[in-house]
Amino acid sequence: MTLVIIITVIVGIIVFVNLNKNKGLNKMNAEEANELVKNPEVKILDVRNPDEFKSGHLKNATLIPVSNLAARIQELDSYKEKQILVYCHSGMRSSAACGILTKNGFTKVVNLSGGISSWIAKGFKTVS
Repeated sequence: MTLVIIITVIVGIIVFVNLNKNKGLNKMNAEEANELVKNPEVKILDVRNPDEFKSGHLKNATLIPVSNLAARIQELDSYKEKQILVYCHSGMRSSAACGILTKNGFTKVVNLSGGISSWIAKGFKTVS
C-alpha cells in the first residue's frame, strides 16, 4: 500500500509540473470551502487514494484518485460548467487534479488550499 501512495504522489508531482504549472489556479481556504460545500450543486472531488478516503473525507465527496483522473474524466462531464471543489491531503495532488480538469474544459474548478489537513485544523467535520 505504501508503494501505491508513493506512486500516486510521484504521478501527482509530474502532472503538477507538466500541466501549465497551475498558474492562476483558483484556491479557496477551509473557511470559504466550508461555505461552498453547503451548496448541493457543488461537486466535491477527493483525489486521494482509497485508504485515505476511508479514514475520513468531506461529506458527499466523490473519490477519484489523481492517478486515475484522466482516465475517468468523463464521469465528471456534467460538471464542466459547474463548481467543483477539489482536495487531497495537503493541496499538491489536488493542484495537479485542477490542472487536469482545466485542461479538459472544466471552467469552475477550485482547489482547497492546504487540503483536508487545513479543513481538519479549522475544526470542520469529516465523515468515514
